[in-house]
Amino acid sequence: MTKLKSHVNFKSSAGSLFTSWFSRHPERYIEILRVLRRYEIHHVAAQFRRAHRHGEEDEAFALNGLMERDDHAEGLASALEELGPCFIKLGQLLSTRPDLLPANYIAALSRLQDRIVPVPSDKIIRVIESELGRPIAALFQSFDREPLATASIAQVHRAILHDGDEVVVKVQRPGVRQRIEIDVEVLHEIAHFTTRYTSFGARYGLSQIVRELEHSLSQELDFRLEADNTRLIGRQIADFRLLTTPAVYSDYTSRRVLTLSFIHGRHLTRLSREELNTLDLRAIAKDLLSAYLKQIVIDGVFHGDPHPGNILLTDDGRLALMDFFTPY
Repeated sequence: MTKLKSHVNFKSSAGSLFTSWFSRHPERYIEILRVLRRYEIHHVAAQFRRAHRHGEEDEAFALNGLMERDDHAEGLASALEELGPCFIKLGQLLSTRPDLLPANYIAALSRLQDRIVPVPSDKIIRVIESELGRPIAALFQSFDREPLATASIAQVHRAILHDGDEVVVKVQRPGVRQRIEIDVEVLHEIAHFTTRYTSFGARYGLSQIVRELEHSLSQELDFRLEADNTRLIGRQIADFRLLTTPAVYSDYTSRRVLTLSFIHGRHLTRLSREELNTLDLRAIAKDLLSAYLKQIVIDGVFHGDPHPGNILLTDDGRLALMDFFTPY
């Protein structure tokens, strides 16, 4: 496919495109376009501009230009990862829409992960002390400054309470809420424009996708909801001896800090076939299936994201279900 001239002069076409379309947060639009340009998919914005001027035939041309090459699918996934939590979540939502995107895009977006540099521990400690109202030394006997896990919304640190309990402390990254609020506004504006001026936006309900994204992120940013969900799922599976969940430490939990019991175990993805064969897999599978049937049929609320990364095999041979910020 022949490239449009607008590919060459980024600042005079794609850059001015977004700043002329939208008046709010122009610096974020420019940043988004720079990232798209880095992964060679910035020309799609210019093509949609042409589509707006000339009609559905050129809109189809714009979409075909995006979908044409497999490396564009991988580039889009990488761009969304770099743009942060709001765009990562958007990509994850889009990965569930085979009616909207072809198979190569679904595959690329399904592999989206948070890949981000950890926040310095001094800043994390300041968040903890501000949220819980006490110095770190008064809260914990020890606090590991190296994170166990890092993502775009939060990072997790290991600690020991003064009574000797081992815990993990999930801490929201400073400034992430403000960044997400800006990005949600940006996506609402883009969805509004594409819904109003392109048949693509109206046909596939982009505004509804952004509303779902906003609702999901608003829940994910309040760790008290995740604490409530963890307690709820824990009660639901209490009668299944081969299943467990972390315990919530309420006195060490707030909107931006979540403290859970540390569970010794390994993710299922890290277990070899030989190790799995030493377990009573039939009994474990029976408990897991029975628990989900109970949650769905009787309780009406269930763990909505049971992929292997959210399930640990504990040292005593049980399955630990993790990560309950979005039960259904």
